[in-house]
Amino acid sequence: DKPRRPPARAGRRAAPASQQLQADEEALEALQRLATARLMHLAGAMSGDSVARLQQEVLEDFAPDCEKVFQESEAAHGVAQTVVWFTRLKEILPDFHMGVRRVEVEEGRQGITLRVCAAFSGTQSSQLFPMFPVGKLLSLLPLQMALDFDTNGRITRDSCNLCLSGQLSLEPSVVDWLVANAHTLAVRDDGSRMLQDAFEYATDDDKFVLAQQFEGHVWAASADPNANFVLQTCIVQLHPQDVRFLADELGGKVAEAARHGIRSRILERMFEHFPAEWLDGTVGELVTAGLSLCRNPFGNFVLQRALEHGTVRQRSVVAEVLLRETVRLAHHHIASNVVRCALVNCSLDDRRRLAAALTADPNIARGLERHRSGNFVMREVRALSRTVGLAREVEEVSL
Repeated sequence: DKPRRPPARAGRRAAPASQQLQADEEALEALQRLATARLMHLAGAMSGDSVARLQQEVLEDFAPDCEKVFQESEAAHGVAQTVVWFTRLKEILPDFHMGVRRVEVEEGRQGITLRVCAAFSGTQSSQLFPMFPVGKLLSLLPLQMALDFDTNGRITRDSCNLCLSGQLSLEPSVVDWLVANAHTLAVRDDGSRMLQDAFEYATDDDKFVLAQQFEGHVWAASADPNANFVLQTCIVQLHPQDVRFLADELGGKVAEAARHGIRSRILERMFEHFPAEWLDGTVGELVTAGLSLCRNPFGNFVLQRALEHGTVRQRSVVAEVLLRETVRLAHHHIASNVVRCALVNCSLDDRRRLAAALTADPNIARGLERHRSGNFVMREVRALSRTVGLAREVEEVSL
């Protein structure tokens, strides 16, 4: 036998990688310490009396091509403009004081991000925060900040947003500002969350006034990735009569909305929260395109909500559509879910008719039992058979 070569020492080869990993971890920890220290120094300078000290701190902490974002809008670009923004902040709020409450660190590709929860107090001499009165002390208002740091520990992006949630959203001046700016806020990520919080905490009268700002604008807002959440919150939080205009404005375009990845959510919430008898017209539009909607990745969910929450008559109308191509739909990876939903939620008569269509041909039924989508449909057929009993030919389908 040939002599075996001794195994190579893995330790020596792994050492450089291990050392590099340790060095990377140490560099990351050092960057976190530096970033946290700069955050605290900046907060201290903002809370101090010296504008010159604040300006110097900004020049030291921010990268030359930095970006300052305030309330979801770009407030400054470059360190020179950022110095001007912070100077204006101190001029408008000379008694500004900020306290850092919590800091979370996220590692990025080219540095780190500090996500900061803070609170500030101060008396504004002009409306930097237009939702609050001038000349009145603002006390401990919550702020959310996100500070991006490069590998040198300089701030490349500073995003700061006021959190108008909880009891703060009940302030009359805040409600008035939200109403006046509802459309602008709804299409912004942070603004959408502000409005959703307001609907949760505001009085019923204020909720109604806020919702009315979207009347006549439902079609556009329902397709927006942020505004659609506001409309969904309207449906959930308000009395259906107060937001019936949503159903009215989608009328005539229901099938198109059901195929839409975002608008379809509004239809789902309508079926979940509106009186079912209001939605006869909506169901009528859905069934005209029922077969294609069954196969649609979004429309199928709308049909399932109709089957779950609709009237007996509405469910039966959907079942009639499914009966046209029951077997084909049961084989489809998306449409099969609608058939399953119908087998669970329709009237007993309609469920029996669907089951009979699926089991009329024993060979087809056995094929469905083995099909990756159809077998889930056949489980509901079996459950129906055990619960209420079906015709002998259904019960005798061989597994």
